Amino acid sequence: MTTTAAAPTTAAGRTTEAAGRLRTVLLADGAVTAAVGVAALATAGTLATELPGSTTAVRVVAALLVVVGVDVALAARVRSARLALAGTVVGEAALGWAVVSTAVVLVAGASGPVTAAVLAVAAVSVAFGVTELRLARRLRA
Repeated sequence: MTTTAAAPTTAAGRTTEAAGRLRTVLLADGAVTAAVGVAALATAGTLATELPGSTTAVRVVAALLVVVGVDVALAARVRSARLALAGTVVGEAALGWAVVSTAVVLVAGASGPVTAAVLAVAAVSVAFGVTELRLARRLRA
């Protein structure tokens, strides 16, 4: 016989649930961010022909994405008192990244496949950012 967990009915239960979800989202965001960085490192030469900047500049940004991805994943492990702040900072950074990367690819006039890839990553960043901000707000409530 399987049982399903009932939804928490207390404020403490909802907070614990939101904290668990935020930790999971931060881990996923970190993994995706690092994976995008690795993919950008692997294709830096091609990307540099499509985007403003040199291959070195693309590699630096890609390496920073890997480092940021690891840092975001580690943010999931902060103590509970700081989790809402971590979610807010990471969520706002995700939204900022989406805006900046979209602007760069559109202004640069990159090819269709590069533009589509960057816009897809931006959409995922928006989804992570909005989710992180909502869960962080729930933790503060």
